[in-house]
Amino acid sequence: MHTILVPVDGSPSCTRAVEYAIRQVQRNTGSELLFLHMQLPILVYGEIAVYAGDERARAMAAEHSQALLAPAEQAARTAGVAFRSLIVEGDIAEGIADTARDQKVECVIMGTRGLGRVAALVMGSVAVKVVHLVEVPVTLVK
Repeated sequence: MHTILVPVDGSPSCTRAVEYAIRQVQRNTGSELLFLHMQLPILVYGEIAVYAGDERARAMAAEHSQALLAPAEQAARTAGVAFRSLIVEGDIAEGIADTARDQKVECVIMGTRGLGRVAALVMGSVAVKVVHLVEVPVTLVK
């Protein structure tokens, strides 16, 4: 079975990437989607630790990730395509690349966030980093 990795962040370009990936799976029977939400490492300190605690902060982060994954999962379900979902904590671009390698995906389809040229130069773009880190084809959807 061929697997297409689709990082999910809730952005409009991500929604378009999910729709595009679903169309690709519909054309290529025997393929599945792997939705991935990357969480930045959770830091619980100071007053946050008093009010929420480490365990509650992780539960809240998991709820947030599930909420972001839900529309992609529903779109796949409605389209009748096979899918799985993962939530991984860590650096976003590296986590996407690691997941692509570990899950032996055929390709990555992901949205761009539409950063301006200056912001992309200063901050770097997750999409650009992913293109350089993964060893499989990457399709970027605006």
